[in-house]
Amino acid sequence: MWNSPYTFSESGKRYCLADLSVLVLPLDELLYLTKVGPVADQVSEGILQNLERGEFVYALFEVFEALTSDVPIPEGGHPGVHQALIAELLVQSFDKVVAEIEVGEGDYYIRKAVWRSVDRFAIHSDYDEPSLPCFLEDSGLKLSDPDIYRSDKITIDHWDELLAGESFLFSEFLADDDWRMDSLLDLHPDKAKMVTELVGLNLDVVHALPHTPNEEELEMAERYLIDVIRKSERH
Repeated sequence: MWNSPYTFSESGKRYCLADLSVLVLPLDELLYLTKVGPVADQVSEGILQNLERGEFVYALFEVFEALTSDVPIPEGGHPGVHQALIAELLVQSFDKVVAEIEVGEGDYYIRKAVWRSVDRFAIHSDYDEPSLPCFLEDSGLKLSDPDIYRSDKITIDHWDELLAGESFLFSEFLADDDWRMDSLLDLHPDKAKMVTELVGLNLDVVHALPHTPNEEELEMAERYLIDVIRKSERH
């Protein structure tokens, strides 16, 4: 798992940018919309809603740098903010797929971009024996079908399962959703300690405060993310 400290590599699993199109897809719009309004208006994950824009953008930079570069895994694993950002990007890509399907027009750009990641992680995860997920085969699809992502047989529910369900892209990047257990923060410290020990949760990691960047760091982070978007568009 990318976010696991229990790995043979100090920097965890590395990804090619072309594999991460599902995560890159919402970036451009998020960078713009968080300039003109609060972060809370653009995200659904609770742990992200209290972030200032600088914290949000810098955390995005940290996530993509960790995914694509030789960056050591933080002690105890990546913090909940990082994990929540990946889940948020997956859901936002799903929402874009839904919008494209419901409009019923266009060049399938969004589904094509998302399918690149689906193909890598859900179909060709075993390069020797690639296969479609069972629910897509049950819908009458075959791996040999051209441009599968264009098929009406892939329903909105199917896309939801592929992007946000626990068995496919979500599980490629994330081992759990512990960052959503923010109710623990309202418990008495002794009670919270008992609960977290029972579930093996490290609150100091999962609910660690995000880095608040200075102006120079924020400009660097935003330039980095814009470069990620541009490079992804060339694939």
